Amino acid sequence: MRTIFLERHGSPEQAFAIREQPIPTPAANEVLIKVIAIGINYAEVLMRRGLYPVGKKLPYVPGFEASGTIEKLGPGGTQLKVGQRVVVMVPLGAYSEYICTNAANVILIPEKMSFEDAAAMPVNFATAYHCLFNTGVLLSGDRVLIHACAGGVGLAAVQFCKNAGVEIFGTASSDEKIKFLKEYGVHHPINYRTEDFSQKVRELTNGEGIDFVLDSLGRETLKKSMKLLRANGRLASIGVSSFTQKNKLQLLWELLRRPRLDALSLLQHSTGFYGVYLARFADRPKLFYSIMQNVLAQYTQGKIKPHIGKTFPFEKVAEAHALLEGRYSIGKLILLIRRAD
Repeated sequence: MRTIFLERHGSPEQAFAIREQPIPTPAANEVLIKVIAIGINYAEVLMRRGLYPVGKKLPYVPGFEASGTIEKLGPGGTQLKVGQRVVVMVPLGAYSEYICTNAANVILIPEKMSFEDAAAMPVNFATAYHCLFNTGVLLSGDRVLIHACAGGVGLAAVQFCKNAGVEIFGTASSDEKIKFLKEYGVHHPINYRTEDFSQKVRELTNGEGIDFVLDSLGRETLKKSMKLLRANGRLASIGVSSFTQKNKLQLLWELLRRPRLDALSLLQHSTGFYGVYLARFADRPKLFYSIMQNVLAQYTQGKIKPHIGKTFPFEKVAEAHALLEGRYSIGKLILLIRRAD
């Protein structure tokens, strides 16, 4: 089988190598998945740059999510069957033609769901759902600010917010994305490169502020966003993608200047802060399973659908990473595996 290894930190063209590896044999309670589609996430850009907070010794196989069919079952009590269409969330190792993982990580997908849509679900939609609905209450009429709104998590959050009847504020990095967000249903799209988003939000809300912020950028964006929260508001931090434009010395300086939370200030303003790292769902598979069942049910009902920005052949992983890192993409990027069989 072909497997994409992260060989070194650096540019997309230098970092990856495709190697032939033996197809693994599933052990007890494991499942072998024949992969068809793989979701690409910004965390993997951070890994490639050597900036990901949870490191692993090189070389290794990146990737968190993939969809395909069950090829083989290891011994154990699983009720899964060979040939079933599934999606998996794994700690690492999704950039491969076959994935061997614990049966607890495997979720059946609806018959009418495409493999591309399935591979776009675990990281983006589970993250958005958990942040919006499991960290507190989201009421109709609330105001929600979504940073990097044209990305995979951002567009997933927009769909959930539209269904919940909230007022949506979304930031993006280009006029093209702003135009797209308007058409997508975002009430107040803001180009953060040409406008001060915090000042714009204050103007649009008459100084009242925001009930919930979804932040994947970090640092200055996070600090400004915390100040926008009104009483009983909350912020969920899901990433630090602004760090990718830094070299190692700049990154160290940024880390030293990162925002510090003051518990007394949170108490006085009755606001909340949540850090959400989806890989920790591996510690609570039942919680992740529950979230995914809610997400897949809404997909089946036609309430949500991933926006696939572009698909790439498996061997074009460097091209996909360059597009994502350059912030040129809208929606989810997917690697597809084409086989002669």
